[in-house]
Amino acid sequence: MILTKYSHGQVIRTDITDMKLFVNDFYLTAAEVNAQEEMPLSRLVTLIIDTATGHANLLGFGYAHMMECNTSWVLSRLSIDILHMPGVNQSYRLFTWVESVNRIYSERLFELQDTESGETIAWAHTVWMAIDMDTRRPSDLSVHTALVDVINDRPFGGTKSGKLHVSTVIRVLEKKGYVSHEKEGGTYRYHPLLEKDSYKKTTLMDMLKNYFDNNFKSLVSALVEEKELTDEEIKECIDIIEKKKQ
Repeated sequence: MILTKYSHGQVIRTDITDMKLFVNDFYLTAAEVNAQEEMPLSRLVTLIIDTATGHANLLGFGYAHMMECNTSWVLSRLSIDILHMPGVNQSYRLFTWVESVNRIYSERLFELQDTESGETIAWAHTVWMAIDMDTRRPSDLSVHTALVDVINDRPFGGTKSGKLHVSTVIRVLEKKGYVSHEKEGGTYRYHPLLEKDSYKKTTLMDMLKNYFDNNFKSLVSALVEEKELTDEEIKECIDIIEKKKQ
């Protein structure tokens, strides 16, 4: 077994006797979650790309090899089925494998599991192309024979689609109580349950609780340190506080 430590704390595990399956073990820290103490969708997509890159590099057809051929990998399509988002201070395991290869496309699949329970909480389907750096056109993947050798028929429980499912995001929002839906024939009409101002207030209060221990002064100090306020903005803030005191 090979264990490679990354600087950000992730551990990449792979069995040298079976290069067809790549496993990324990681721990979700407080710095990586949103106000709801869950992994943002953007972070999950980045993790998927990083894990695919790690596997490709290990197999010998990663960035360095592709550049020798004057080509570069490009993510063409992505779909994600999320049962529930990873939560803070928990360990997870992301599996990836190559499902198929033809002259133009290579399909790579992912399974995200809760390490402690072994429960699958998400699936992802990706389609990759190799682009010629000079012509900017698709390159022939058949010349990379190592790709065919690592094709894996591991079962996949997700949906294979050409784009990220909007329904996946909607389900997460509905579960949180932000939206609801009504069925109209064969379609669904979604509508918000929170007004914009209410949502902003809820998000701000979650941030205050989760990251600043309900200390309003710490929150304001953090905001001021990140942005240099003008004299006019400072005066406006003071006026707001004075009005609140009246």
